Amino acid sequence: MSFTTVLMGAESLLVQCAEILIGRGHTVREVVTDNPDIVQWAAGRGVRVVPPGKDLADRLAGPHTDGARAERGAVGEGAPTDLLRGGRGLQSSPL
Repeated sequence: MSFTTVLMGAESLLVQCAEILIGRGHTVREVVTDNPDIVQWAAGRGVRVVPPGKDLADRLAGPHTDGARAERGAVGEGAPTDLLRGGRGLQSSPL
């Protein structure tokens, strides 16, 4: 069974985890980051990039995701807990 997710973070581990997920048939719909290397990776994969910040939940593409995953320490302004509304789950841990 596959799932759709949003990944958040600014370290290269995000790309490694995304590649594993995609390779296993899951969908990474969006990444929340301001890291230029991750932005470049996402562009090459057709993954939408959303910059972190205020009103993050409102700027994401919609409720059609099975959860969000964030690197520990990736929480800043516009905390991922905002994503819990609308039935979204959040996993905040070392990806």
